[in-house]
Amino acid sequence: MPKSREQLRFVGHTGARIAWQEDGDASLPVLVMGNSLGSDIGSWDPVATALSERFRVIRFDARGHGASALEASARGVDYSIELLARDALAVADAAGAARFHFVGVSIGGMIGMWLAQHAGHRLNRLVLSNTAAKLPAQVWADRVDAVRASGLSTQVDTTMQRWFTPAFQTHGGATIARARSTFLQVDPDGYLGCAAALRDMDLREALSSIDVPTLVITGRFDPSTPPELGREIAAKIPGAHCIELPLAHMPQLEQPGTFVELAQDFLEG
Repeated sequence: MPKSREQLRFVGHTGARIAWQEDGDASLPVLVMGNSLGSDIGSWDPVATALSERFRVIRFDARGHGASALEASARGVDYSIELLARDALAVADAAGAARFHFVGVSIGGMIGMWLAQHAGHRLNRLVLSNTAAKLPAQVWADRVDAVRASGLSTQVDTTMQRWFTPAFQTHGGATIARARSTFLQVDPDGYLGCAAALRDMDLREALSSIDVPTLVITGRFDPSTPPELGREIAAKIPGAHCIELPLAHMPQLEQPGTFVELAQDFLEG
């Protein structure tokens, strides 16, 4: 389970106070994990215990998500993937992690791609799950407009439908209930800033420059980042491997055992 607010650590960076936590022995290889838009570090709970047996696991809340608080300068403004990736680097620096593995789901994967393109010397291995190098800008422009007009509550039902397969929606009650509650507690300014980053993002051109061993995981039933987007990433990163799972957008929540096995096997080479 995520630690209490008193147990979390914080690092200030560019208008935000980024919350992070670590699990696992300090002598183990470092693994930094970035989660999806609308979630918090608790989205890693089903896999963190197992992974922390082999890694020093560091996870963080994106600005405006979970316990990561926004200053006035970070409200009402658009973010960029670069800004969010530099938040991740600030966390790694605060943890004393000069080099680390990185696992990212959704926007977390986009952060991972930016890191591999611009700070590849910090990375050992990279797992990109249910993500894309470019998304339809108008879809995200419309999402931004809808949230500004009517709030996050108008997005929660469709978000849960995108995150989980219909089969899991029938029996994953506790997991879905927590994901839903977390989504509704996100700071609207944080959500909108990150959504703008998704709207404006285009990481395609520099994918071929990535020189970090990379695994791409896709979901066969993922409507947010369909599997062809993951295959495109893998095709452009030299030596990357791509695996498709019969899941939707949040594999670490829907099939945590499978996710741990894939990530651990790859990260340990």
